[in-house]
Amino acid sequence: MHYARTLPDFFCNEFIRRYVNYEGPDVKIDTLTLQLGFNQHKETYRLVARDGHATTQSIASLNGSFSRGEFGSALFLIFDPESDALFQPEPPERIRRRPVTVYSYAVPYARSRYKLQYGTEETITAYHGRVNIEPASGRVVRLTMAVDPPGGFPVQETSTMLDYDWRDIGGTQYLLPVHADVRTTERTRELREVHLGRMAKQAVSIHYHNIVEFRDYHKYAIESKLAFEP
Repeated sequence: MHYARTLPDFFCNEFIRRYVNYEGPDVKIDTLTLQLGFNQHKETYRLVARDGHATTQSIASLNGSFSRGEFGSALFLIFDPESDALFQPEPPERIRRRPVTVYSYAVPYARSRYKLQYGTEETITAYHGRVNIEPASGRVVRLTMAVDPPGGFPVQETSTMLDYDWRDIGGTQYLLPVHADVRTTERTRELREVHLGRMAKQAVSIHYHNIVEFRDYHKYAIESKLAFEP
């Protein structure tokens, strides 16, 4: 519950490799480079490059899947008492050769504040998953989250696996997100395609897969110069 409050103001680079498949193999869409800032306990995202080329395009204008909230928001949704999550112990595991304690959890729709968006449509949805906790520090080193959208919403399912590890910021070690795997499936819809010279319709589900890496953590540093007139 105090995780986000203990983090310093910082920025890092976020790299997102985005893929899509139409019930077949993954096809790469692009690679996004974002500058992510964490300032006064809030996250800000700025798209700076696409496929290695500088861009002024806004995140809102991008097609495909995009997620946010890795720095505290996801943990808050799970552990806030108002979420009334139901926790169940699971068999212990090992992550990066370290033992971890595992709990599954579920948050019902009635207590959820998880907002799922698709274009101009949005909905509140129930969610569930697992948290892997490092016993020595009591910190979450991995979490998974899957949502349960209401029937009829364009997104059929979405799931996230988020890994945390220790990183240095200004000479101090902090447990921070380092990798995420996000998968989203749209509900079945008809796509038109040319087949043997004729236009045909095919009902398919569209699957999005984002592989996210967080690198180059730096503490915010603001330099000020004062000049006095003689």
